[in-house]
Amino acid sequence: MIHRKAALRSIYDSIRRMHQRNRTVASSYGSGLSLAETTILVELLARPDRTASELCAITGLNAVQMSRAVKRLGAAKLLSAKGAPDDSRRKLLALTPAGKRRAGEVVEWGMRTFGAAYARLAERERALFGGYLEQFCDGLGPSSAARVHGDAPLMREIRRLTRAFGFVGDSAFGMRLTPLEWHILCAAAEPGEETFIQDLAERYSLSQATMAKTVQRMEARGLLIRVASSGDARRRPLGLSRAGARELEKLEDHVLDTFDRALRPLAARQVEEFARLWEKYRGADIGARQIVLGPLLSLQRAASEEERTEVRAFLVRERAAQGLLESLPPELASRDSHVFVLRRSNRILAVLECVPDESGDLRVSSLVAAPRLNPGDLDRFLRRALLEALRTTDAASARIESTQTSPSARRLLSGLAGSSAPWVVRQARLSL
Repeated sequence: MIHRKAALRSIYDSIRRMHQRNRTVASSYGSGLSLAETTILVELLARPDRTASELCAITGLNAVQMSRAVKRLGAAKLLSAKGAPDDSRRKLLALTPAGKRRAGEVVEWGMRTFGAAYARLAERERALFGGYLEQFCDGLGPSSAARVHGDAPLMREIRRLTRAFGFVGDSAFGMRLTPLEWHILCAAAEPGEETFIQDLAERYSLSQATMAKTVQRMEARGLLIRVASSGDARRRPLGLSRAGARELEKLEDHVLDTFDRALRPLAARQVEEFARLWEKYRGADIGARQIVLGPLLSLQRAASEEERTEVRAFLVRERAAQGLLESLPPELASRDSHVFVLRRSNRILAVLECVPDESGDLRVSSLVAAPRLNPGDLDRFLRRALLEALRTTDAASARIESTQTSPSARRLLSGLAGSSAPWVVRQARLSL
């Protein structure tokens, strides 16, 4: 048994990690749009012809935030406005055909992400977690959210939480930190981890320039400092200042108090059960991890047998089309290999599969990309997938044969390895 306060802390940690992993910190599920913008799209998909003030009341955005989001969506041709039949001065907002497609993609991405989370729960656990989650939302205060055709189970409650926590309005739990600043402070506070701007930029799918500006603002506010690196004296990782530690502690105390009030009707045993179910719902940080590389483009690990079966079908099809069937390896998306997949929405675009060899390094048994894949997207996938594979296995290098590699990836590998095939790519080159 764990104490109530520890259970509340566990719920907070699960929400933080899931929010980080699902890439809703700087954009919404890798869509290239903000969470406020996709929230507006989904609400209008559920019920069109609403005014900006009506959307403010539903989403929790203030008038200025709503005006900016509507302006950006209009400029992107995702939103249109027309006068109301009874009063032409009242502007009714609706989605354009492009806006409907974009909203549908966001719903589909949510289904994939939160549908997988729901599937981790047993049948009895689903009913329990759903009941606790609804009580949690109600306890946090009045908030509403649309339910859309094609939604994942409990998606309406997840949307209610993002609004109650202030994420839609770019605030972390109503405090003085944005969600991105909150996550940066949490990353800097991780024991035993060195935090660099480049790593943060990749983690949250931002350019290094944008991340650097955010970090500079936080340094100017006295929240972050530079500390000595344990591995390279030339690099200066980020650390928490005393002021940053106090700000993070203040936020976390506020969150735990808020959660405690919201769950006051529940007994300690029920709060503990809710915490356990949250942890199961969020999934393992390693096995279920996905990394956004661009708009609707993500790197994922194939963990389930269903995912690996889908990968095998892709590998056989693309290997046959690219003349790579003769060198088909015995381990094709096997349980003993590490499989990284590049997806756009639900479509597989590339696969990297690797297995540890006798020396402890990695042997890449498949690096297969669809010919239509943009070279820039392939380069981002290749670098990040190799880096994740090496970090996961603690290997120093990965060896790749040309017979296992799509033609489109061979030039990129020569640049990464600094040599011709067979390529040996070391982690240090991927971190540059």
